[in-house]
Amino acid sequence: MSVIQQLEIKAGLQVLKPVTEVFETIVDPEKMKNYFISERQKRNDYHEEQVNSYYWRTYDQQEIDLVEEKNGQLSAFECKWKEQKVKVPVAFANAYPEAKYMVVHQGNYEEWVI
Repeated sequence: MSVIQQLEIKAGLQVLKPVTEVFETIVDPEKMKNYFISERQKRNDYHEEQVNSYYWRTYDQQEIDLVEEKNGQLSAFECKWKEQKVKVPVAFANAYPEAKYMVVHQGNYEEWVI
């Protein structure tokens, strides 16, 4: 059996699986995080919103993927491919108790970038 035939068989088997399962096997979550953030920045530019964007991390590796500051209000975003419960990092919550926090995932991504 040639390499092409083997690839065709594997591709055929993948098509029989649910779309989300196939997609998850080829998508790198870190690249999706970068994609989500770049799309958000495009959205802010398109709407001409003056937003300062930051990445936040402590020395002990607590992190927030994207922090936006607009008109003195902080909004923190954690980007995940699958919907899941994520706790606000304790150090961030203590330092910025008034900040909004949102987990962005494939289910709410579109409303976040439109």
